[in-house]
Amino acid sequence: MSGKIVRGRKKMTLLESLRYYADYLFHSQEYEKTGDIGEQHLYRELIALFGKKNIFRNLYLEKENGKTTEIDLLAIHSTGIYVFESKNYSGLIIGSTEERQWRQILGKKVYTFYNPILQNNMHIRALQGYLLEKYPNINYYSYIVFSIRCDLTEIETAQERTFVLKREFLKQNLTNILQSQEPILSEKEISTLSLFFKSKERPDETVRVQHNKNIQEALNRCPNCNGRLVVRYNKKTNQTFHGCENFPKCRYTKS
Repeated sequence: MSGKIVRGRKKMTLLESLRYYADYLFHSQEYEKTGDIGEQHLYRELIALFGKKNIFRNLYLEKENGKTTEIDLLAIHSTGIYVFESKNYSGLIIGSTEERQWRQILGKKVYTFYNPILQNNMHIRALQGYLLEKYPNINYYSYIVFSIRCDLTEIETAQERTFVLKREFLKQNLTNILQSQEPILSEKEISTLSLFFKSKERPDETVRVQHNKNIQEALNRCPNCNGRLVVRYNKKTNQTFHGCENFPKCRYTKS
């Protein structure tokens, strides 16, 4: 099964926008206020397709380098494991499977963000690190789900079992997949895997703080205030180090 881009230029009317925001406010408690609006809507749609007990949120998995990676949403089904990365972006989105950075165009402004296909590939590799030996035949499906306010006509991908789409097309796409694929997991296997996924949900505060710190460092950002890290020179030691651009308000340093 090859990857797929589900395109669309549909724009929200004013009434749809008001309903969208009202729906968010109404259901914010259901999601326990832990995810952004895109993840909340995605979570609710997945419940209707997989059932609440088969969906797991904010899983922290250890990678080979000892650091962690966080999965937004994961669903388990007899046909395989479905890994979701939510991107609540608007505007024109440009990117391909191989490009490290994708672009978001908002009027005359251009913003870059890490390729979410590569990001979800990393999540799946982390899962395989735990599961591959015992479950070598599991199919993993990667879903990159954007908001209904964006334009995906400039996205290109051909990666197998990978889908980049707007949330409005998710239900039909998943329904087709769930109905067309052969079951590969038994009820017992699903139950065992569910216990494992549950154990990886929402770890203690120490793990979350270190995870966020690792992300900020990878992005060359200060973990305390999100300012840029700049190279500075210590006259006493004759050595360079990284310090926050917001010094002296922020005194974070990294050797």
